[in-house]
Amino acid sequence: DFASLYERLQNVVGSVQGQVLIWEGEPICAAFFAISGGNTESSQQVWGQELPYLQSVASPGDAFASGYLSTVTLTAQELQAAGEAAWGDGVDFSLPREQWFTDIAATPAGYVTSATVGGRLCTGEELREAFGLRSACFQLRVVDEVFQFTVHGWGHGVGMSQAGAAYLASQGESYQEILAHYYPGTVLDRA
Repeated sequence: DFASLYERLQNVVGSVQGQVLIWEGEPICAAFFAISGGNTESSQQVWGQELPYLQSVASPGDAFASGYLSTVTLTAQELQAAGEAAWGDGVDFSLPREQWFTDIAATPAGYVTSATVGGRLCTGEELREAFGLRSACFQLRVVDEVFQFTVHGWGHGVGMSQAGAAYLASQGESYQEILAHYYPGTVLDRA
């Protein structure tokens, strides 16, 4: 019932209240997201800012999470419309269709860092937004005039995967161990 759940929630909050994750004496940027593509990604790769505690780490269990795998299929016309909506005159779709999407570069964790779309160099996050992808961790397959994105995970990929953290908790890991895993080198301290 509501009263027992509320009491349980109060106990949980009370047990961690006042704790803070720190790096070299300062509170961290505790980035998190829904589901990784199997590994998290470094802040340097996604945001261009190196934070020593936001590095790529394995995120076991994410592949079992609902929503881990998704597919976005766009016709050539839909891809062109989405690209033009995102980048206007900055893209050129008069090129042959096999040149519309080229030079895909990805990190070892599988997140796309850049690709050339219609002659425009785009970041993985720009691609994610422009084409409605859940994550920049994707593979692209083009068959005839259909562009099919197979997407792993959900979110930017930096920091703690919520699905991965839930999986680790289900395997008996404590919240301290989970935080140390996703934010390596940090210290859990009292504020």
